[in-house]
Amino acid sequence: MTDFECPILPISEICLFFRDCKIDISEKDFKSPDPRKWHAIYGEMFEIQVKRSIDQVVQQMLMVSVVDKSYHEYKEEGCALMAYTLCLARVFNVLGFKDFSLRDLVSPTSDRIQKLSSLFINMVRHTQIRRPLIENIIQRVQVNVGQSVSARNRNKELKEEYGKAKEEQPVIEAEIKEKSEELEQEKLPIIELTRESEEEKRISESLKLRHAELKLEKERFKQDVLQIQQNLEALSCKVVKSPQRFRKELERLKERVSELKEELRTKERQSSENRQLLETTIQKHSALQKAVKLSTEVTQDMEKENELDSQIKQLSEYITEQQEVFKKSMTKQEDLMERLAIRKEARNKVQHQVDGYKKSTYQQLMDLKQHLSKLESNFKVYKSEISQLHSQMEAKKNCIQELEASKEEERNNFQRKCNAKTEEINNYNENLVKVFEQFQALMN
Repeated sequence: MTDFECPILPISEICLFFRDCKIDISEKDFKSPDPRKWHAIYGEMFEIQVKRSIDQVVQQMLMVSVVDKSYHEYKEEGCALMAYTLCLARVFNVLGFKDFSLRDLVSPTSDRIQKLSSLFINMVRHTQIRRPLIENIIQRVQVNVGQSVSARNRNKELKEEYGKAKEEQPVIEAEIKEKSEELEQEKLPIIELTRESEEEKRISESLKLRHAELKLEKERFKQDVLQIQQNLEALSCKVVKSPQRFRKELERLKERVSELKEELRTKERQSSENRQLLETTIQKHSALQKAVKLSTEVTQDMEKENELDSQIKQLSEYITEQQEVFKKSMTKQEDLMERLAIRKEARNKVQHQVDGYKKSTYQQLMDLKQHLSKLESNFKVYKSEISQLHSQMEAKKNCIQELEASKEEERNNFQRKCNAKTEEINNYNENLVKVFEQFQALMN
């Protein structure tokens, strides 16, 4: 506002704005301003700008709720008027009206009132335009602060989870290593069993083939026995014809039958041994199937452990990403804190200036009170001097009456001197009364 010359608004626009603010005013109040009415209007303007009643501010400036009754009425009114003027001067100084004084309260002029009202209206309009932007900035700052707090809490939780995972990581790695070693140890018998299973499977296949061959031989033997029986029957028919030859053939056939029976017993014994070996092989095969099933379960456990490792890796990557987000949020928060610190510093400067202004204002009030007390003491001194002068006049009049008979000429000279002195005293009294009346008018 210091480098910008505010435009002077027309009186009609000023009146319309004041009516919108529920302030009773008309164009007549600008053409012939009434000090009492403008006194009230100034108070309402102060309340619109500061959001506080000017009477409360004046009471706070005077530092007392009720003025001491020992003070005279003119002194009480003077202090209140000066405090009222200082409050308005402070607020209007912010608007850009820097030379507001007691004269604007006692005898306001149309030009100054119009200029002051224009400054006030333009400032109110500027504030109304600027307030949504400020509220939007405050809202965004609050949202950013909320997001920063939530991100900080989330990062704290992730840090705790990461710390727990980091603490449990050696245990998990040791367990994984132990399980891997156990798996390697368990794989060795599985490999051995697999190899034995393949060998026994090969043996079982060969035994099955051998068993089939034995069955074929057994069938062949049965056919041979049938053939021999048929031959015996044929020979029995020939016994009558050639008994000697039949006996030889019978012996030969008996020997052949005994040989075949012995061979059949051997084959049956081998078949039973092969059957037992086949059952043993089947049992080993079932044991190998169980071992293979166990190996598949171990493999599934290893796959689950690998999935767990991948999840741990993903969690560590997620924690790393969250740490980066946390760093970004921390940098953003630091920027916000720096801005907040700058604003706090500016606010402290303004508060310091306000405190200094309050101190200076309070000091001015104290000086004003001292000045009023001095005026009161001077007034008392003047009264005593006037009473002394009156007593001196009475004494001189008595002397004149005593010496009137004997010294007529001296009495006339003394009378002229007394008249001159009385005129001087009257002039002095009139001047003193005028000064006092002017002071009372200023106080009112």
